[in-house]
Formats: sequence, C-alpha cells, structure tokens
Amino acid sequence: MTRIDFDVFYRSSLNGSARLEEAPWDGADPHGGLVAIQDEGGICSPVLEVGCGSGDNAVHLARHGHRVVAVDASPTAVAKAVLRAREARVPVDFRVEDATRIDASVGDFSTIVDIAHFHRLGDPERSLYLKALHAVSHPGTWLVLLSLSDRVPHSAPGPHRLSEYELRTSLSAAGWWVRSMRVSALGTPSSAGSDPAWLVEAERL
Repeated sequence: MTRIDFDVFYRSSLNGSARLEEAPWDGADPHGGLVAIQDEGGICSPVLEVGCGSGDNAVHLARHGHRVVAVDASPTAVAKAVLRAREARVPVDFRVEDATRIDASVGDFSTIVDIAHFHRLGDPERSLYLKALHAVSHPGTWLVLLSLSDRVPHSAPGPHRLSEYELRTSLSAAGWWVRSMRVSALGTPSSAGSDPAWLVEAERL
C-alpha cells in the first residue's frame, strides 16, 4: 500500500482547490460513534487522539472536560486544528507526529482514539503503529478505533477495507482485548459517508 501525503489535501483545501470527495474525513463535526461512546461514559482522561486531522473529535472531547493530546502527521492539519480549538475556546495539545513513531514523551494515556486512521496503514506500518501505542499506554488503557470494513468490494477505490478477523487478529497480537466491535460508518457528509466501518472498543492487557 502506497503511503499518501495527506498534507497535500489539507494544503489544497486551504487554497480552495480540494473537493470534498478528495478529503471526506475533513469534516466539522465529531464522529457520531465517538460521541455516543463519550455520552455513555466510555472516555477517560487523559486522551490521545491519533490521526486527528483538523481537530473535530479532539475539540469535542475537550469541550466535555477531557485532557486531550492530539497528533497528526500533517503540519497543515495540525495548524487548522489549533485554530479550531482556539475558536472553540478549549485547550487541546496538538502535535505533529508520525503515528508509527509516536514519541513516548507525549504521555501515558487512559484512552486512545483512532477515527479512520488505522485502515490507511499498510501491514508493516500497522504493526509499528500498535507497538507505538504501547509506549503511550498502560494495562487497562481503552482504545476506540474506527476502521473501514470489508463489507464493500476490495476493488472499490480508497484505502484497504479490513475484515473483522483482520482487526481482531491484529489487535490481539499487539496485546489488545477486543471488548466490542459494532457495525458503523465513516459518518462524513460526503458520498463516502455511507462506507461501512467497524467501531471497536478494546482494552490493553
């Protein structure tokens, strides 16, 4: 799987040249599945969001009183996220970080949030990523992860769609116990919003 430079999309959107379908993840609202988990009391501080994009999920969690660190590999996305948090008047520590090499100095988190990031990684990168999460978590840390599912043909455009088996196997091998896996969707206001996804809640062993 070829790694995509997502900063290109964010820079283009700043110049007004990106179409919504080119960056369907860049919405202005938090993901509905994450909102529901937050409302159910399933998020505990401190929180790390990986692949935060322009900060909609991180800002939502901060509005609900959580201490949030949010990272993304795109400097442009992080700059947009900082502005979004400033406009919302909530404190979020946004950082430019490669998810496969997260600096352990960012902290030790009780909840890790990954909304539509995991499925964009190739097989070797997924292993590095899950290893990196261990450096910033502890036994009992909760993982909330949204990933495109294989309920659409693999020939469809976009990132690799993961099966339930692939997700469970990857997480289990990395020391995460899958407590819940439910059918969800990307949930963006674009045509890609109907893409089926898995919403996973897992606990680090």
